[in-house]
Amino acid sequence: MTNAMPDRPKILFVGTCQTIGMAIAARVMLPHAEISSCQPAAVPHLTEAAIASTLQQYDLVISQFGDHNLESPLRPTSLRTANINFIYLPTFVFAGFHPDCVYLGRDGTILRGTESDYHSAIAVAGFCMGLDVKRVCRLYNSLVFAELGYIAVYDDARNAIKANFAAAGYDLEPLLRMWTAEGTPFMHTTNHPTVFALAGLAHAALVNGGVVPASAGIPRGLPDDLGKLLTWPVFQPVARRAGVPSRANFLRSIHGLKEGEPRELSLEDFVERSFSLYRDVDQGLLRTGSVPAVIERLGTLVS
Repeated sequence: MTNAMPDRPKILFVGTCQTIGMAIAARVMLPHAEISSCQPAAVPHLTEAAIASTLQQYDLVISQFGDHNLESPLRPTSLRTANINFIYLPTFVFAGFHPDCVYLGRDGTILRGTESDYHSAIAVAGFCMGLDVKRVCRLYNSLVFAELGYIAVYDDARNAIKANFAAAGYDLEPLLRMWTAEGTPFMHTTNHPTVFALAGLAHAALVNGGVVPASAGIPRGLPDDLGKLLTWPVFQPVARRAGVPSRANFLRSIHGLKEGEPRELSLEDFVERSFSLYRDVDQGLLRTGSVPAVIERLGTLVS
């Protein structure tokens, strides 16, 4: 639902950490507008209900909360009932570049990894199987990736994200073609797009909202806040399929780095640090998500 916009519209992006980059891009596309963003999960004691109670002040709300969030007052059904002028923009999740990047946890609790909330499924599985660090590092190869189905994830993820956005009224194919033409990954991790990708998503939402014309340019060269956080490697077997350069090292978050400490972290160091963490946690937490399947498949390759 969208209504006519005033000359100086007040627009809110609400949802995940992706809203920050989208708001930055929107300010470039709409310099006359008042643009803000809100990530409820990142603000202690800030409830979705409290946010919902403020939405009447905005000329347009762009929400990443879908109707699958059954209890959320920020989902489309709730916003429609409250007569809020809104556009739904799905959260962008794409595992195609990082099929081994996973979360661990159960009952709503996420086990934090050595550098972030992310874990390597191969590293976790290798630890559970009793393999040493060097043996695990040798598993990041084409044979293992093919056995785990990782190489096919790129095409599967591309089709899935197009279908997800199409269901919300977006044709994502032009954006995917544009991002791919850049020749670099458009994701830092599975749920952290580059700021250029976020700018494209913001543009699509604002076009759907009737705020900017489809012919308006998508801004480039914006500050990339998510790029300052952990960046996952794009291992060679996946990079070859995706048509982007490979990178074997991790880039650590700049937040918390000591002065002069490098961002780059080798695969071996990452696995070693992960193993140190896993020795002191509930072992049942490690065998969650995709890890049991990875253990089973690796068992056919590792003797």
